[in-house]
Amino acid sequence: MLLGDRLRSARGRKQTTLRQIAERSRLSQSFLLRVESGHAVPDIDQLERWAAALDIPVHGLFYDGENPPLLQNLGDRLSEDDIANFRLLDRLNGTR
Repeated sequence: MLLGDRLRSARGRKQTTLRQIAERSRLSQSFLLRVESGHAVPDIDQLERWAAALDIPVHGLFYDGENPPLLQNLGDRLSEDDIANFRLLDRLNGTR
């Protein structure tokens, strides 16, 4: 699943509109739409603001649960984009 899909899904679970996220995060609604549609990539600050607007931890934008899944246990179920997203998150968290 691509990051934009994860962000849209998280927003849907919280039953929050793009307008509400834009107001809470101080990110433009057009930028949020471009990210969700895969036409823009947020930086770390923007991801932190997005997560705060949804009232979830940043890692909640990348995976469900308290602990990240182990890549070796996911096998062929992940796309290259998913693997890249997990590796980025690992680097940001300083876990690998």
